[in-house]
Amino acid sequence: MRTERRRAARRRTLLRLGADVGIAMTVAAALTSGVLTAGVATSDVATSGDLRAGSSDVQSYAAGAGFSSAALSTQTYSASTMAEIAAAQRALRIAAIRAAVAAGEPFGLEDLPAAQTGPAVAALGWAWPVASGWISDTFGTRGGAHAGIDIAAAEGTPVTAAAPGIVVLSEESYQGYGVAIMIEHADGVRTVYGHLVAGSRAVEPGDWVEAGDRLGDVGNTGRSFGAHLHFEVRVDGAAVDPLTYLP
Repeated sequence: MRTERRRAARRRTLLRLGADVGIAMTVAAALTSGVLTAGVATSDVATSGDLRAGSSDVQSYAAGAGFSSAALSTQTYSASTMAEIAAAQRALRIAAIRAAVAAGEPFGLEDLPAAQTGPAVAALGWAWPVASGWISDTFGTRGGAHAGIDIAAAEGTPVTAAAPGIVVLSEESYQGYGVAIMIEHADGVRTVYGHLVAGSRAVEPGDWVEAGDRLGDVGNTGRSFGAHLHFEVRVDGAAVDPLTYLP
């Protein structure tokens, strides 16, 4: 019953936020630049892979968020407009996740559109590092000290690479991360995967991985209180919100 109430609350949050973004999307075809969601500029959202989603993914998610896919299908969008719509889609999802977690309602990955997870997404670039679970903490919490997101999942759930790259760290005990792996991607971007199960590491420094390749399993090692994956994205050494990179 409690789980159903949580899901209902998340759906209400998505619908409420979707109404605001839906209005922005309605006028997107007439815009060439600007802000497409409440207080979130497109320049604030990572867009390097936004066009890979394709119009069907954007439309299906918009419909799920309370916006009419028919309205989208009657428009002809330029590439720049599609990028703006994809940025609005991502900004909506980030806002929904942050709102749910702030309200004490962890955001389940099952609440994401099906098009956002799975092998097909991994083949196109960035992908979620676990296939199931729920976001229990977001970036910047704990007085700004939380440098990533926490994804709670059953111990032993496979953890996979979020993007292609080369493994630069794979250790059984790395600072407070416990069993941890770090991957170097393009353009100074690195991802960190912490609190894995002891002995579950499937990669070593120097290994090349693709998005979706198994790295290890969700665990509870290091400074951790319950099985979860601590996931970070760093750009030139500085931690940034992983939600702006995930599909």
